Amino acid sequence: MKLFQDRIGIEISDHHVRLAHLSSSLSLKGLHEVVIPHGDIIDDRVINPKRAADLVTELFTSGKIATKSAGATLIIPESRAFSASFRAAEGRVEDQIPDLKKRAQQKIPIPFQKSSVGVYVPKPERGETPMVGLFAIQKEIVQAYEQIVIHNPQITLEFAEPAHMSIYRALLPVLGDPAKAYPETQVDLLVDIGYRWINIVVYNRHGLAIFSRSMAIRPHTDTGTGELIQLDADMLKSITDAVNETMTFLKKRKFTIPKLILAGTEASTEKTLAACQGAILDTDIEQVGALMALPDVEPQMTHKFLAAIGAGMRKKHRQGIESEPNFL
Repeated sequence: MKLFQDRIGIEISDHHVRLAHLSSSLSLKGLHEVVIPHGDIIDDRVINPKRAADLVTELFTSGKIATKSAGATLIIPESRAFSASFRAAEGRVEDQIPDLKKRAQQKIPIPFQKSSVGVYVPKPERGETPMVGLFAIQKEIVQAYEQIVIHNPQITLEFAEPAHMSIYRALLPVLGDPAKAYPETQVDLLVDIGYRWINIVVYNRHGLAIFSRSMAIRPHTDTGTGELIQLDADMLKSITDAVNETMTFLKKRKFTIPKLILAGTEASTEKTLAACQGAILDTDIEQVGALMALPDVEPQMTHKFLAAIGAGMRKKHRQGIESEPNFL
């Protein structure tokens, strides 16, 4: 890793590839998007990586992304990642990882022999042992996403991580340090509404996702006209119903949810905000575009590129010790 190397965060979905270009000091240098032809990626599974790879390569060869060298973080869609979490015992966490993986395999339905497994170790509070998160995704899925970006000599792919890690990293400036301010039972609730998928993620005060749910909210396009399908009242109701189910689940377990954060392209509209405020009670609801003020970036673009920006903010620790999951 070069000390003063640019950073690039890359988010890939059924509909698009989004890239956030940051300087080595993590100031934003550019936001870029290419639309994926329908059928190349279906339900977050890559069918035709070459065409998407050519579109990404053109961003670099055309000079739209001007960098000689950049370290990159690739986002793996939330719908393809499985997770489990456990509190570590006394002693070095590194020594417990093999046993924790065995325990996680009992909860995660894909075989670890054919999976990339990442580990997240949040910094514990004094007097506590840390909660450890383990994440797994099939190796063939990671490799298919890699094929879209690895052919560009300007970038070095260093990390691949679940989407919720990228988003949480981007949100930290507005969340402050929840570990110092929150009681143990208080959680952050993120509702990430993309074009095809909604991801509901619950973070504890250490940034560990203790609950996540992904669901498709509509087809990619109208089968008759080929046009993009607009978010309608029925789709919004399915979203708010899913959020309310999650909140009921959490409240039964004595968690408090003082704030719900709306992120993602479809969460930036007044229509979506009004639907959520009308149907989701007992919590404050805020759009991430209103929470985060990025220089020269419109709130709608913050919604759209939040995950890619958060991915671009990831750097290697100088001592080589990583506390965040990496599927590479």
